[in-house]
Amino acid sequence: MIKSSYKETGNGRKSTTASTGRLYSYPLTPEFNEDNHGSYIKRINSALKEAKIRNIALSGTYGVGKSSILQKVAEEHKDDVVGISLSTLAPADSHEVDESIPKQASTTTNRIQQEIVKQLLYRIESHNAPRSRFNRIESFNCKREHSIAALSGIVFTLLFLLMEWTEKIISIHESIAALGAWIHVIVFFLLASCTFMARYLFQGRVNISQLSTGNAAISLDEKSVSYFDQYLDEIVYFFEVSKKNIVIFEDIDRFEDSYIFETLRSLNTLLNNAPQFESKPIRFIYAIKDSIFDPSAQNSLNKKTEEVTITPEEAEIQRANRTKFFDLIIPVVPFITHRSARDLVIQVLGKTDQEKIGDELINLAARYVPDMRLLKNIYNEFIIFREKIFTDNDKKLNLNESELFAMMLYKSTHLSDFELIRLGKSKLDEIYYLSREFVNENTNEINKEIRTSILNLTKLSKHGIEKRCVDFGKRLIAHIERTSRAVNCHIDNGVFSFASKQYGLIELKGIEFWNEFISNPDEQKLSWSQR
Repeated sequence: MIKSSYKETGNGRKSTTASTGRLYSYPLTPEFNEDNHGSYIKRINSALKEAKIRNIALSGTYGVGKSSILQKVAEEHKDDVVGISLSTLAPADSHEVDESIPKQASTTTNRIQQEIVKQLLYRIESHNAPRSRFNRIESFNCKREHSIAALSGIVFTLLFLLMEWTEKIISIHESIAALGAWIHVIVFFLLASCTFMARYLFQGRVNISQLSTGNAAISLDEKSVSYFDQYLDEIVYFFEVSKKNIVIFEDIDRFEDSYIFETLRSLNTLLNNAPQFESKPIRFIYAIKDSIFDPSAQNSLNKKTEEVTITPEEAEIQRANRTKFFDLIIPVVPFITHRSARDLVIQVLGKTDQEKIGDELINLAARYVPDMRLLKNIYNEFIIFREKIFTDNDKKLNLNESELFAMMLYKSTHLSDFELIRLGKSKLDEIYYLSREFVNENTNEINKEIRTSILNLTKLSKHGIEKRCVDFGKRLIAHIERTSRAVNCHIDNGVFSFASKQYGLIELKGIEFWNEFISNPDEQKLSWSQR
């Protein structure tokens, strides 16, 4: 429940802030939910126990919870999992590629391979992979460096003894000679300290190129076809020394390149054919969307600009290719759709905010934001805007929480247009200006009609009024006569009553009766009684 609290501002005025008990905001990070995601974890764990299943795809649209599921898998298999995320790799246009880079290295598939190789090779510390040809900068490990300094001190002390350098030091002065055997201990500590300080000062700053066994940068030779082929030995060495056997790939489908899955499956096959992985096979788990294998979608950034005609048979074969790349496909069923979004909006808002915002807006807008992460972000922005706007001046702004929440919905779904509101150039401003023009046009039209009616009334003469009253009277009398004949009644000897006044049959054609009729719009009864 949201509670209001008051605090004094710098100018002595009070402002209101909202407290939700959870530091105001929902985190937008993946969040595991046992009810929605538990069954998928069981299926993945069961698949990992099957020796033949080595390529697992977790398929589903954006926002269905694939990241939450894979995060839980990584937690349960923490010692065996290495995660590869391609969210930082941006697609590059062809004109942005350096001419010095080999042509095959600029393809989307090879750029993805490069990022995968980079994240794999630089995931392990240098001292754990001494045979790797990639030098990595590491943080200074005092415990390890003390051991190295002590070992170096022993070696150099022995060298001083063998070369009789210690004896030369003793002969320098009588006070040094008085130390006796302690001089060797002092030499050891001095040499170990010098080694420690030298390694501390020059770590990562000195590179002896003559002893280098390879390039420190991941590049592709002109003779190599792909990064996987060129650095296969390094990749095998990584899995051998790291003891990792599960690789989770995320955001790999956002490049719309289905060929990368073929190369990854080939890499997985090569790794598992290596004798050192016979007892513990390497498994790849992918988070993908099904549409990446749909040829009708724009599913390749590498395709040619000219349009390629695909027959229905070829299209069907391409759709079926996804079953060729993976040994098991686990579909993730969306737990939020445009139909269930309303209930989740209410869940995010909470009871208090729901009552303030109102069901009408929630029912109207919820179906357009069927994404849990987006719903949470909308609420986070809403409570911050509310804290800043709903102060003592909120009455002057004439705002309510329902209108503010509507603006946050618009902000999250129309990002660029919301920024133009400040300049008065957004689509909302255009709609407002058009509505004002529409109102002005209708107002002018109505005023014109009123003026015309008033003018017609003023032009109407007394003779014309009498004529209209006689005409209306004749119609009324004709109706009365038809009614009286129907009930076999004679109205000649009677009197009519309307609004407490009596009129003869002929007087129903007069101005007096019709003025009275107009003056009493609620009176609907004209009665007749015999004299």
